[in-house]
Amino acid sequence: MSIFCQIRIDTALILSYNYIMQKYISRVMKAIKEFKMVDEGDVIVVGVSGGKDSMLTVILLNEISKFYEKSFRVIAVSLDCTGGEAEKSGAYEPTRKYLESWGIELQVVHTDVLKIVFEDRKEKNPCSLCANLRRGRLNAHAKEIGATKIALGHHTDDFIETFYLNMIYGGSLRSFLPTTYFSRADITQIRPMLYMKESEIIAFGKKLGIPILDNCCEANGKTQRQFVKEELARLDKLVPGSKDRIFRASLQTLG
Repeated sequence: MSIFCQIRIDTALILSYNYIMQKYISRVMKAIKEFKMVDEGDVIVVGVSGGKDSMLTVILLNEISKFYEKSFRVIAVSLDCTGGEAEKSGAYEPTRKYLESWGIELQVVHTDVLKIVFEDRKEKNPCSLCANLRRGRLNAHAKEIGATKIALGHHTDDFIETFYLNMIYGGSLRSFLPTTYFSRADITQIRPMLYMKESEIIAFGKKLGIPILDNCCEANGKTQRQFVKEELARLDKLVPGSKDRIFRASLQTLG
């Protein structure tokens, strides 16, 4: 291959990367503005599980912070739910180094959530308790470091799945709120990835070479959410475009 062909290929890849980055930044910007997610001087903690969703969330928010009209700062925080054993084993080092390459600080907070849920309480349906414990620890750490907001990586598919979960298991027509203020914790939770699909996140995550931390939860892949995810995927194959229409319909519940 000639050097001129190589230059053309490299230029095409750069242009493609920049186009996708700008497209996804605009999606996050739409959510931020529509649901008033960012205020001047915010310190935003992004809960980083080590998966594709939260990793892309912190990257996109950090990029937006460089030019957004309101000044804010982003900090990545991971909860080591093994009580520190995962960090000791070096599990977080690829994530830490990758985020540092983007100029993002990663803090790892130790918590015994897995021990409490699976050993002490022996929960048969662990998701609710696990989520509450992790949320409480993340909120507490955010307040300790002076953060004003917590950003989670929930995306379009998560919104639809939560709507379905609440409908078929809880009998209510609602999903999570894009922006939620918790008065007891005195902190606001935001979900800036609302307008991004999981398939898009997976594809762009691969382009960026995002390292993925293994999910150590014993219930991974065996939850009600996984069941709903699979049923919605099956429905979308039978009725193409159904998930997009469900998303638009469920957004109306936000008022």
